[in-house]
Amino acid sequence: MASRTWPSAGLSGAERSLTSLSPAIRDAAASTSFPQLFVRPENPVMWALLLSLFVLLAMDAAGQWTDPSRSQDMQVWWLLSFALLVCSVWPWLMGHADVAATIGAIAAAMAAIAAAIRTVGQSRPAIGFFAGWLTGLAAATLATLLGTWAALPDGQIAILSILPAAMVGVALQRRLGRAFAYSVAITWGFCGLAVSTMGNTPISALAAILGITAMAAALIRAAS
Repeated sequence: MASRTWPSAGLSGAERSLTSLSPAIRDAAASTSFPQLFVRPENPVMWALLLSLFVLLAMDAAGQWTDPSRSQDMQVWWLLSFALLVCSVWPWLMGHADVAATIGAIAAAMAAIAAAIRTVGQSRPAIGFFAGWLTGLAAATLATLLGTWAALPDGQIAILSILPAAMVGVALQRRLGRAFAYSVAITWGFCGLAVSTMGNTPISALAAILGITAMAAALIRAAS
């Protein structure tokens, strides 16, 4: 099944001159898969999100190595291992086996969320951050799959991706209490998606703003 494509940021003058020579080149340069923005960033905001995720996960792994007493819950270890394994194969599934990619992304997000809930009260923000990033990825993957089946326009796919993810985030933040890394990751992802799509689909930026507002309210409630 062909993957859903999303418009990328505007091209420079040189790029416009080059892509105008060939419709195929123009289409490839002017579009990108919406879920792929989480693993192949197109703007500094999404790059910063991905790099922050890598740094936090590396720091968490180092902390477990230097202090084994922090990693006594083997169920958390198995949940994280499963989520990371799915993430390692997801880029090869998306665009070739979209249903499998969607199921895998949702399963990985659920595993990471379960791990984040089990580590509430511990000093392990990387797990919540990872769960938030995966929630955004899973929502974008599912919305893209449904949008492809229903031939929805890009703006509607944006709403289908961002707003349900925001509702899940708000509900879960109540369970996580003052552990706000989960909501920070989702909000960060919404900001990156808005930057990536606002030039071509303004409604996606509006959906992102609504999602950011909802998550900001959840963060304020958690901190109070």
